[in-house]
Amino acid sequence: MKKGLYAKYKGEDYKARLIENKVRLISYNATDLDKGFKEKKYPDNYDISNLPRVYINEVEQNEIEDIYEIELIGVIDGLEVQILNENVNEYLVATSDVAIGVELDLDRKDRDTFMDWVSKSRVKTITHKKSIIL
Repeated sequence: MKKGLYAKYKGEDYKARLIENKVRLISYNATDLDKGFKEKKYPDNYDISNLPRVYINEVEQNEIEDIYEIELIGVIDGLEVQILNENVNEYLVATSDVAIGVELDLDRKDRDTFMDWVSKSRVKTITHKKSIIL
């Protein structure tokens, strides 16, 4: 599931974070070591047996071709919800709109938050890409 902040660098799209006036690019592909990425070093007290190998490259903002935010929206029975996570068969969806939460029979988590796992077959996904000006 692709959502969050991304940057295009040397023709490739990477997960990104803004760090002061730089952009931190994040990759899970060891071949990016040839593009200036360095493997993330975890602290010695971490059990790294279940952690992914992550490759990081911090570049100047002017080296980035594009930076953009991806938002993933779900539509269930014509009603829009946020998609927070996914597993093989379901999306974790949420809304702060009480009427939508009640209509879709989502679990109420607090006064104005409804959230539940919903079968992917019930959800139409819409991806919004919004460019960001640095």
